[in-house]
Amino acid sequence: MHVLSYATSSGSARDITPADFAALVANLSAGTAGSQLVIEELLGNDPDIFYRGAIEALRTQEESRGLRFLVGLLVANDLLEPLLCEGSLRVEEAAAAIRMAIQMDPCVELSLARHLAEGVSSGTHPLLAANASRVLDILGRVSDGTRILPPLARLLHSTDAGLRSKAALIMGRSNRSAVWVQSRMSDADPRLRANAIEGLWGVDTEEARDLMLASVRDANNRVAGNALYGLYTLGDPASIAETIKLAAHPVPLFRATAVWVMGKTGDPRFRDTAAQLLRDPHPMVRSRALRTVARIKAAVAQAGSGQRWRLSSLMLETMATAEAGAPKQTRRVQVAVAGAGSAALTLRATHFMLFEDRQPVLNYRLAIRPSPPAMSVVFLFPRGGEAQEPPWVTSVLGCLARKRPSDLWAYLPWKAADEGVKTTPAAQANQEVPFTANQAALADAFHRMTQRAECGNMWQSLWRALRAEPTLARGRRHVIVFASEQVRGVAGPGLVATVGAARGLVQVISSVANPALEGLCNKTRTSYTYAAEPEQIIARIEEAYLNLTARYEISYHTLSQEAREVRIRVQCPSGWGETTVATRRRPDFAREQVFEPWQSRLRSSLRGASPPAPSDVSSSLAISNLAMPLPLSGCAVGSDYRHPHAVAKRGENANEKIARHVFEVIVQNGSHPGSRSACPPGNLGVGNLLMSNDFLETLEQRVLNLPLRCRCGGEAHRSCQVLRRPRHDRFESTHREAP
Repeated sequence: MHVLSYATSSGSARDITPADFAALVANLSAGTAGSQLVIEELLGNDPDIFYRGAIEALRTQEESRGLRFLVGLLVANDLLEPLLCEGSLRVEEAAAAIRMAIQMDPCVELSLARHLAEGVSSGTHPLLAANASRVLDILGRVSDGTRILPPLARLLHSTDAGLRSKAALIMGRSNRSAVWVQSRMSDADPRLRANAIEGLWGVDTEEARDLMLASVRDANNRVAGNALYGLYTLGDPASIAETIKLAAHPVPLFRATAVWVMGKTGDPRFRDTAAQLLRDPHPMVRSRALRTVARIKAAVAQAGSGQRWRLSSLMLETMATAEAGAPKQTRRVQVAVAGAGSAALTLRATHFMLFEDRQPVLNYRLAIRPSPPAMSVVFLFPRGGEAQEPPWVTSVLGCLARKRPSDLWAYLPWKAADEGVKTTPAAQANQEVPFTANQAALADAFHRMTQRAECGNMWQSLWRALRAEPTLARGRRHVIVFASEQVRGVAGPGLVATVGAARGLVQVISSVANPALEGLCNKTRTSYTYAAEPEQIIARIEEAYLNLTARYEISYHTLSQEAREVRIRVQCPSGWGETTVATRRRPDFAREQVFEPWQSRLRSSLRGASPPAPSDVSSSLAISNLAMPLPLSGCAVGSDYRHPHAVAKRGENANEKIARHVFEVIVQNGSHPGSRSACPPGNLGVGNLLMSNDFLETLEQRVLNLPLRCRCGGEAHRSCQVLRRPRHDRFESTHREAP
């Protein structure tokens, strides 16, 4: 080890190494007496020992009281600028020394830049001029450029292209002006153009985005790469597809730049492309691809170790659009993200990853909405009073803890149709919805068992939740429905219209197959979710409430019209989360269970085959399909259109179930043994017609010869015609006597 000797003021001599000097600085930080005096004496008696010892202290120690004292001595004795040029001191360590010096004297930054410009232009500071590139790197790490713009402008006229490009980078970061960067894009030096674009990183203006998007097509790979990364940091999803496109460039330098961008972002959507580039014929591309794959793995692991967020999504609509002569579908998805704390998350579009049936969606748009204003929420849950707390109550109590003080909640219990006590629909519809903001009162309401007389059935309660005149309601009214058992009956046209026209969200969760509720949701394009297990019930209700506070909306062109679901992953260094949303509604459960057997019977009848007897109709009741009349025992099923729900005139629901899904039916009175008359089924009200594009549309305007009995004493007439003619959301039929 090299040993340096020095003499103290007392005349005693000793040997000291740079490490010993660094120990003196550390002792000064610890408050050891005499260390400051020894350091000052070394500066005066042997500046060389002081200088070499200062380099060792800056290399090995973090910022401290002793190190700040040392930097102050370097600035006061004009030793800081020579020290910055020492190659044994790394750029990061020199930048740390400059930061401490600027904290003590802000003029240090301007003085260093001015001396550098003078040394480069006139040679007055040859040491700085010889190390100008290193000094600019240091300034770029510690300065925002606002104080040193005039000296930097002088460096733009230097003959050294490297100096000009580094000066342009610092000035670009300082100006944060797309206009200034645009003025430099005509320079012939690609390094200057690349650094000018890098200076726009983080500048979120329309002009900056347009300039970087145009620079993606630059003839230089560095310019294109910096523009792509700048767009990615701004959250522009177009950068993802453009980076993958650049990875297929015929020039190896461009492919290597694309791999660099992928590694810089750490986005897992680039994983497959980077893995393919591991087999690239150029060694530089393969080397960068290997590092990029490792960086992506590290980024995913870092996000996975962060906080897991709760995500909820809702498919808003699917619209048909036409682009370049080819029809496409545009989907809009609403996404809500909730962290563990109350602080709002700041997310960009590139933090959202979309996969449509496992295929990545690379072109999409993200709209960020403000937090929703105060609102009213109605929870339509089964009548309470269970011995153990049911999962839907557990879930809503968890949501209650996150309720905003400005929001109003209401609990409307509903009862099954066969629970005995009946309530007049009109009376239920006129009752006030009990909105309140009191959390204790709401918690008590969810736990308390409501009397049967105070509850309506599902359709009455839903009508009341949406149509009751509000006096306490606030903002938009949202309804969250949970059904733990199958709902009887069907929703009438008034209720269907009311749900479809609701200003707020109506979301339905069911733990059993519920064809009536699912049919209502299919018609009104509202959310229907099936959740059987208690954990699923809790999660789905919490997600339904989270949907009410969603701030993110994603729109994109679908990759396939047959896609069944969209998976959305949100990932950034501080956390992650995932959610899925169905793109198409599941086939209607009731149509699968009820209509398909009748469909097969119809086909068999049309072929002349003997149809099988229906197995799902009781022995005392029979309803025919189009080709086979069956007897009906003097009962009729109708719908009361004065109310928003269907009312059966009979306790059983089999008639209602069949009449809902088989439109052309023949009802005959089989109780009279003699000549009987055929009555047209005008009193069969069908309030739940399927959409026009449904399979049942194939039966429209079908004319069949039916062996109906005559009306007038056995007098023969021509065949009867039964047609489905939708009119005012119900069917009508034409009927003429047949022999």
